[in-house]
Amino acid sequence: MQIFNGNIEHTQGESFTLDREVAYPNGDPYIISSQVNNPYILFTIASSQYEQKDRYIMRHWLDTTNEDGTLKFPRFYQTIPNEELFEDLTIHDANTFFNWLNSQGSEVWDAETGLTKEVYKLNNGTYWYGKGLFEGEVLTELTEVLIYNLRLIIPFSHEETQNMTGQKYVYFIEGINGVELNSWLLQAVYDSKTAIEKLFTTIKIYENLNVITVTDSKNGFPEDVSGDNPLLYSLLVGVKYPRIELITLDQPIVITEDSYNDIIINNGSWKVITNINGRGLNKWETL
Repeated sequence: MQIFNGNIEHTQGESFTLDREVAYPNGDPYIISSQVNNPYILFTIASSQYEQKDRYIMRHWLDTTNEDGTLKFPRFYQTIPNEELFEDLTIHDANTFFNWLNSQGSEVWDAETGLTKEVYKLNNGTYWYGKGLFEGEVLTELTEVLIYNLRLIIPFSHEETQNMTGQKYVYFIEGINGVELNSWLLQAVYDSKTAIEKLFTTIKIYENLNVITVTDSKNGFPEDVSGDNPLLYSLLVGVKYPRIELITLDQPIVITEDSYNDIIINNGSWKVITNINGRGLNKWETL
């Protein structure tokens, strides 16, 4: 696998790990807002940049939160690096940046996160931020300054790339957020309570208890299926719920009218070279 000027090229059936910084074409790193819920980085490879029938597409969702709820990447109130601040100042290394932050007091800090509100672009083209200790709203100590970047790391297996026929593709990197999939499915089921219970006679939906149960037709014991996404999805398909055909069970979030969508890389070049010793069929999802 090779990356040159953002263009990615590999051989069909090759195993590799894609490791690259998530940055805009001008070099500015992507910064996740501290004001949003459920942010993800979505990496998409498609056989065409246009929506069309029989368009093949592969998606990888990068969760920005660990399973224990901690953040994989720092988040900032401002999502555009501040470079105007240092146009007239000679700040190009950690020591001078550290001293500058110390001179600013608490106004540049976010007491809730313990980080500076912004990422700063220094004169040498690097991106820095500060980390401090707080007592309430008061900064008690500036502990360190750190270089900011956001790395996208995705492993591609032999089996996965074997199904990519030798041709040119496009890839996209987006910052996106939405409603957690199970929450969206549950709400859609509650909205369709009457139709679902009429069509599926073993289903009972208790809206006030936030519970959906299936009653065993033989023993009569109810089973809570509120966390069973495939079953919830099948109920919605059964009653032909609007937009359900656009939802897939491998997506962690559902995009809504309140979601944001930051286009970081649009129509990047991805080329697959045919492996003449082991051609594979393209078995990607067909939209």
